[in-house]
Amino acid sequence: MNLFDNLHDQACDGDVDGFMTGVSRALDCLSRESNPLSLSVLESDPSFIRIRDLAHQDPYTFRGFKKPRGYAGDAVLLDFIYGTAPVPEGTSEIGAKILAWCQQNSVAFSAVQERRALLARQMTRAIRLNSRVQCLSVACGHLRELALVEGATMDHFTVVAMDQDPLSLDVIKATYGKTVVPMRARIDGLIGGEATMEQQFELITVAGLYDYLDSEAANRLTITLSGRLKPGGRLIISNFIDCWERGYMHYLMKWKLLYRTLEQVEAFANGLGSEFSVECGSDATNTIAYLTIDRR
Repeated sequence: MNLFDNLHDQACDGDVDGFMTGVSRALDCLSRESNPLSLSVLESDPSFIRIRDLAHQDPYTFRGFKKPRGYAGDAVLLDFIYGTAPVPEGTSEIGAKILAWCQQNSVAFSAVQERRALLARQMTRAIRLNSRVQCLSVACGHLRELALVEGATMDHFTVVAMDQDPLSLDVIKATYGKTVVPMRARIDGLIGGEATMEQQFELITVAGLYDYLDSEAANRLTITLSGRLKPGGRLIISNFIDCWERGYMHYLMKWKLLYRTLEQVEAFANGLGSEFSVECGSDATNTIAYLTIDRR
């Protein structure tokens, strides 16, 4: 009986903690080998398919795998991470337990929840520093950080919510009303220069998008967004550095991020002029890097 069979039996016996810890550790080790096992080879193992079928009873894991909107990490999936979405009707008992385990124990979940809180703190800071605030949120999803912002309903605070997904923008409009200005736009147009913006902002936030951009595109977008800052404005960009569950995401969800070093994230700002100051650091778990660019 191999490791996957043992883990499957653990889950069926009710030990979800042992199952999730063991699966995450095993797949993380596989993903970090010098010559990582390909997903296609792993999928030829019936024991692996059995544990994948179990993991897919969790609505978060299954949604990441199926990608119903055509891309990984959509706004509904993030709502499972934030705990703002209910467990879907029809979810099995073990599926609900796996989701609960992730919300309580996942390093990735914790880091993304902290990212939401950090962006909310940056919005609150902008409100306190300015009599009137225009904020741009790029690839905004459901903009759940706005619910944590102090003073977000004030008349002098507006968020331009940019996303290519019309369903996400519909949720934003229904949730936040006049506080947000939805903007449907393709990010590749912004990167390539086809889409232009005349407006300038006190704050620009980008959460999650850079995890999928190659370095050249990331640099171009950073320069473009920095140019839309008002004097005294701030741009916040996040990018995953590492993740203990990277193997789980890759092998069970077919979800790959571009993990970068702090130096590589800081290099997104290469080419900015002397009117900008740049700072780069990581969260407490060294899971997500944050690049902060201030316009003097």
